[in-house]
Amino acid sequence: MKSMHWRITLISGLCALLLSACGGGDPNTAQGPGTGGTGGGPGGGGAGGIGLTPIGNNGDVGSAGGGSPGTSLFYKGYVSGTIELAILDTTPSVTVAGLVLPISGAKATRYDGTPVNLEALQAGQNIEVLSDAGFSTSNGTGGTATTPLIRLHEQLRGPVSSVQGDTLTLLGQTVRLDRASTQVDATSLPQGLASIQAGDLITVHASLDVARGQYLATHISREASPSSPTTFLLEGLIATVDPLGATVLLNMGSDLTLYECPIGSLKGRQAGDTVRIQLAATLQANGQWHSALNDHQLVIPASHCEAASSISKGQTGISAVVAGVVTRVGTASAPSQKRDFTVNGVNVDASALATCPVCDSLSVGSTVRVEGTLDWPGLRAGKVE
Repeated sequence: MKSMHWRITLISGLCALLLSACGGGDPNTAQGPGTGGTGGGPGGGGAGGIGLTPIGNNGDVGSAGGGSPGTSLFYKGYVSGTIELAILDTTPSVTVAGLVLPISGAKATRYDGTPVNLEALQAGQNIEVLSDAGFSTSNGTGGTATTPLIRLHEQLRGPVSSVQGDTLTLLGQTVRLDRASTQVDATSLPQGLASIQAGDLITVHASLDVARGQYLATHISREASPSSPTTFLLEGLIATVDPLGATVLLNMGSDLTLYECPIGSLKGRQAGDTVRIQLAATLQANGQWHSALNDHQLVIPASHCEAASSISKGQTGISAVVAGVVTRVGTASAPSQKRDFTVNGVNVDASALATCPVCDSLSVGSTVRVEGTLDWPGLRAGKVE
């Protein structure tokens, strides 16, 4: 093992947000029945009939109004979740965590920083949306419009090694498909899931079934003409931390593979945190992909390792919404502490809440939605549901 690398052991698997809504009631007070208007003050505007939970300009959750349906307008902040709906017309938007986010002029990238056209955004993809200075609302309020940043939050990218019914295997990991709910990119997979074959280089968005050690696919796409060299991606959970460095043990199902990460890349992370590992890969003359996984080494050198979420220290103190599957509850020293958990790679601290019935019943695999304030390297919860 090289001395210039960190060691960590992990189980494989898987800023501010201020919202204003067009809805009923007085825009500067908590909302009652009304006929429309834009929520702009404390309490936020009512969401009317589309069932959103807007956040007022003071960061407090606004009550639902009784007016006509409106749209939550994303100001300054951070949102993490799965795309529920993507509308890519003249006024493009994505719905994530129950929030409609306008993305006109947005810059989108993949896990490795590769630019992505907005037209590539589809339902089922996991994304992070970040805006440092906000958007302008339709009536011109809300400050200066800026370019929102979108980061696709993929869980796996690599060649398919086998296809058996509704199960795929890639990078030694098991991916379960749901013919009713797993979304596919119609361009690259014109026959849907039936198009996937062994050897295909695919990207998988998924939630993690920690109990079974599997990925539950929410979106899959295939690369028809992938470039080489490239990188493969694997997202996982830290199991134990070696203070001497970072050796990453991927232990999903029967897979027990150690990964060596560059020094400092996972500094400050703990057991249960979600991390992402990249592996250098090349396409050989025989048409098959080769990475360090093929060499069957005791320790696999990773080209890059990082925390799963893109939250940075400079974003502390601004609001956020995160929705997804819980992959960790409690810590190694306090395993019963249910107000310390991880969602979408974001560590959530709900200890300041006076009451939290949802927290009391949390377990790995629970689906939650959290509103709160970024407190690097995680999020301090104001509401958990």
